[in-house]
Amino acid sequence: MSDQLIQLGSTVVMHFTIKLSDNSVAETTKKSTPARFVLTEASLSDPVESALVGKKVGEKVRVQLTPEQGYGPVLSENIHPVELHKFPTETIPHPGDIFSFDKPNGESLTGVVLSLEDEKVTVDFNHPLAGKDLLCEMEILEVHEPGV
Repeated sequence: MSDQLIQLGSTVVMHFTIKLSDNSVAETTKKSTPARFVLTEASLSDPVESALVGKKVGEKVRVQLTPEQGYGPVLSENIHPVELHKFPTETIPHPGDIFSFDKPNGESLTGVVLSLEDEKVTVDFNHPLAGKDLLCEMEILEVHEPGV
C-alpha cells in the first residue's frame, strides 16, 4: 500500500458511489472501471476535492453535498414545452421517460418528461441530480504524485 498522500496535481484512481438522501444509489463505479482524474482539473466539486487532499491509498472518504455543491439547483429556465411531433413516431411520452434531442450544433441534450397535455410535452433539461442533497462515498485505490 502506497503512503503517497493526495495533493494538488496528484493523479487519483478511486471507486465512488453517489447516494441520494434516501440512501438509494444514483451512480457508482463499484462494478465497473474506477474513476481516474488529476486533482484540480475541476472534474470534482470543491468540497470533494478538499476532502481528498492529504488522504492515501486504502482510505475511505464520505462527503455530504448540498444541491449547490453537487449538480446545482433545478433551474426553471431548463424546463421547456416540446411539441409532440418532435418525439419518435409511435411514441407516447410519459412522465419520467428520458429522451435525447439533437441540438442545431449536432450535440444531443437529454431531458426527462414531466407532463403531457394536448400536443405539448413538458421536458426538464436539468441534470437528473440537480436540486438533490447527495452523499459521495469514495475509496482511494491509487495515488500518483504530480507529473507522473
